Amino acid sequence: MTHPALRSISVLLLVVATFLGGHRAWAVGGCGTEVKARPYFKADWRATDQGLIMGLRANAYHYWKWVGHRARQLFSKELLAEGWIVGDPHGLNFADVWIHGKKRFVLVDVDDVGRGPFLLDFGRLLLISRAGDKGFPQKEMYDAYRAGLKGVTYDKPKILKEALSAKDKEFKRAAKESVGKVSEKDRFDFEGTDLIPISEAPVELVQQLALDAPYFQARLKDYTVLDQALRVKTEGGSQGIPRYWYLVSKGKLELAYEFKQISDVALKGWSEQLDHAVRIWEALKVFWGVDAATDFFSVVRAAEGRTYWQRPRFRSNLEINMEPSNKKEREEFRQVSIYIANHLGRRHGLQPQAERLRDQIEKDPDGVFNLLMQLLNRYVEVADVLNPS
Repeated sequence: MTHPALRSISVLLLVVATFLGGHRAWAVGGCGTEVKARPYFKADWRATDQGLIMGLRANAYHYWKWVGHRARQLFSKELLAEGWIVGDPHGLNFADVWIHGKKRFVLVDVDDVGRGPFLLDFGRLLLISRAGDKGFPQKEMYDAYRAGLKGVTYDKPKILKEALSAKDKEFKRAAKESVGKVSEKDRFDFEGTDLIPISEAPVELVQQLALDAPYFQARLKDYTVLDQALRVKTEGGSQGIPRYWYLVSKGKLELAYEFKQISDVALKGWSEQLDHAVRIWEALKVFWGVDAATDFFSVVRAAEGRTYWQRPRFRSNLEINMEPSNKKEREEFRQVSIYIANHLGRRHGLQPQAERLRDQIEKDPDGVFNLLMQLLNRYVEVADVLNPS
């Protein structure tokens, strides 16, 4: 027979356990739980010798795997509410572009869009934004995101307003300027750019183009193809991914189109994702707010199951430095980053699933911020171990 005192202790422990279970993740670290660094998931880290910020940018998949693993242990289900997210949001993945004859500020890199937790999507944006800017106003960025979730729209910073001021009549001029930076006399310029002639491309990428070119040309049927080229970035999240460029003309209009191969989505570090074409179009309904199918942008299904993102290479008027080196650059970078946080919050907030996150944050906004900061700070420690500079 159990002693009455032991029964009382058992009941007390059960009550405490029930209380903590119902309030999981509200004390910083999740009921006092420390954010542990291990496992590092070292095999999933893409090594780079270009410093911490490039290491972080090149490892969106690792972010989702490590942060996702920890967040599932520490965050409540409400804080991990899921919907359509960017996957790799940062200042260079949003830009002013021409859509339906108008300049708009939108998401332009769709490689990693998919379904995942809204809060960790913002966490990725905050992580990359602060990496190259000592003293970055993190709480101000978080407050901008919170406001966006509630439907509050921030004013565009001056530098962005100026970038968006181009009129429809300036479209052809913008296209001509952009083409002029990468070509000369109806041919790509291989001297002053990082473009590679197809004749000098790796054999396997030439063979890949031979199979996929008919699908590209079907999208360009209304144009005259003037030249082709290859571009392969050596840094950032898209390093090593082939991009086939086409210089085309229609009447007096010349354009440079890029067909960027879409590889595995970074959000697979969190969960399995839909087919590339499906996830991109569904996400763009949220992040563009218009019919994403335009004359200029498209998802192209090619040979052997490959998928490409087709986009025109227009010069963006907005220029920010992710690692600002002076007061003016720093101020512009911070203003645009905070605006992007608000923009991201508004796009997340359009989705019904975000209501759970919004309500939970507003119960204890400082508590959620501190918990997110603890998670991100520990992740930076992990990145320092895996990517020593």
